[in-house]
Amino acid sequence: MRRFRSAACAAVLLASFGACTTEAPNARHEELWVEPGSECQIQYTPLKSGTEYRGAVDVINTGTDLIVEVRRSDDWMIESATLYLGTGYKPTSAWMLPFQHEFTGGPVEVTTFTIPLTDLASCGDELWLGVSAVVVRGYERETAWAKDPDCPPGTSTEGQTFSYEICCEPKDGDKGCVRTQGYWKRHPYDWPVWELEIGGVTYSKGDLIDLLEMSPKGDASLILLKQLVAAMLNAESGAAVPWEVQDAIDDAQEWMANNKDGDGELPYGVHASSSAGQEAIDIKDVLVEYNEGRAGVPSCR
Repeated sequence: MRRFRSAACAAVLLASFGACTTEAPNARHEELWVEPGSECQIQYTPLKSGTEYRGAVDVINTGTDLIVEVRRSDDWMIESATLYLGTGYKPTSAWMLPFQHEFTGGPVEVTTFTIPLTDLASCGDELWLGVSAVVVRGYERETAWAKDPDCPPGTSTEGQTFSYEICCEPKDGDKGCVRTQGYWKRHPYDWPVWELEIGGVTYSKGDLIDLLEMSPKGDASLILLKQLVAAMLNAESGAAVPWEVQDAIDDAQEWMANNKDGDGELPYGVHASSSAGQEAIDIKDVLVEYNEGRAGVPSCR
């Protein structure tokens, strides 16, 4: 399961830049922290000149700094490099990003940019990066760009951006607490929001409580919904969301969007024993651990 997601390319590419556009998801804001050596630290992105591989870009989250390492490939060397950086919506091109950092001390095999994260982003923020590098080999000289992994093969990489999600958790003692789906069903006045979006459809609090009160009767959409709503309400109430739980929430939203019935609204009538139903049950199991205080965030007392 991927820890670092590039937003999907729009149907129409911006031919002048070879970039793709979409909106970034809402961000959570917590104190930055990451477990050293955890798999949420490193992301690899190829560096290409046209369709030719010229190196790679590694993005590393140390918990205090964002380290962007630009590496050469084969016998090419890095003469200079530019890092473009920003948060919020995905830009139409790297040149639209507000922060720019340059390296001009080549030729070198590797160059590194170190950016303090506290100056830039918070836990869960989606960063947008663009990296260009002038690479040389003998008398040859080319400009290579980090490739957006969601843009189709053959698309010009010039001006492309890619995303990096700040994967971290609040420090111990500042994680908030979680409550079960049963609690949220019985305490509507404690809900921090009046509506939630599930699978691309907005449901009011009243509609959601009605769904929570339904007996699933083997319907995987209702089984998953109960835990998804609880997890979302816990997050909205300020509880920390570990990366594996956020992955499960994202997977649940994707499942809801992909398994709608004819009217497009819950319940969907997906039998729990079907392949889609089993997928929903697997996601639900992760959310249960979180909502019941067994995923690193304690239950509320």
